[in-house]
Amino acid sequence: DNSKKLKAHFPELTIFPDPKALWKDLPVDESAPYQTPNEAVGGRFDINGKNLVIASKRGRSHAHEGKFRDDSFSFGWIPEYQWLIVAVSDGAGSAEFSRKGAEIACLTFVDELKEKLSTPETNYKIDSLDKHNQEMALERLLFSVAHQAAVNIKDVANEHNDPIKKYSATFLGYIAKKFENEWLFVSVGIGDGAIALLDTESRIHLLNEPDGGEYVGQTRFLTTPDVWKDNHKRTSSIRVRDFQCVFSMTDGVSDPMFETDNNLKDSQKWIDFWNNLKSSKDNPIHFDKHEEQTQKELLAWLDFWSKGNHDDRTLAVLY
Repeated sequence: DNSKKLKAHFPELTIFPDPKALWKDLPVDESAPYQTPNEAVGGRFDINGKNLVIASKRGRSHAHEGKFRDDSFSFGWIPEYQWLIVAVSDGAGSAEFSRKGAEIACLTFVDELKEKLSTPETNYKIDSLDKHNQEMALERLLFSVAHQAAVNIKDVANEHNDPIKKYSATFLGYIAKKFENEWLFVSVGIGDGAIALLDTESRIHLLNEPDGGEYVGQTRFLTTPDVWKDNHKRTSSIRVRDFQCVFSMTDGVSDPMFETDNNLKDSQKWIDFWNNLKSSKDNPIHFDKHEEQTQKELLAWLDFWSKGNHDDRTLAVLY
């Protein structure tokens, strides 16, 4: 019977929007103190045959609320004595002026070490020591400079009559130098994030110990008084003939990429991470180009999607 109408029944169709499209990218308050850009890149090429690239990007959670990027970084190169200095810092998201604390930390570390490691007297003293005492002396130096960063943060807080907690920031810093037949790395770390060296045999060497607080999800900061009791837990040294790469990252990268502190000790996880950087489906980084474009590619890579992980992200790669 052609007069009968045919009715077709289809299941309900639910359309899920792209999760990335739900995040806003709001501007910061231009009247607020301590203005800082939403992203930054840096680096240097041909450091005794190695190259350094660094990128830092405001996290989606901060962009969604129009908040500042609280991460910071700095680096320095002393050509006369072949010292490389690298620093990254993560300002606490709950601390109003942590971006300034992070900036002070990085600039203090690099500026102080550039001054101290640029003198003939200091380098003569370092060169005159045996390897063990050399490492001990440099670890004490880095620890003291990190402590000076904490003092400088406190001074700025006092100058503005602010509670020092408003400037809370973690800190990771290292120095590196190539000697006749080996590289020396000395590091200091306060709080979470990671510094890790992947050697030529694809073994990972952590150069910091993630520094959690009393409870899960907490961390310590430069402004936490008890972190300055001694330097043994917070400094590290290693010598290698050569290496593939050295990573220095805030927890905005380490948390989504490694998830647990135990995974940070897993060499295969770091091999996978290194390969991810070079062959990412969306934003591969061409480390073989050794040019400013590499820095931009690293910045683009930092936009990776990881459900539940939307913090500021900073990553420095020496390769």
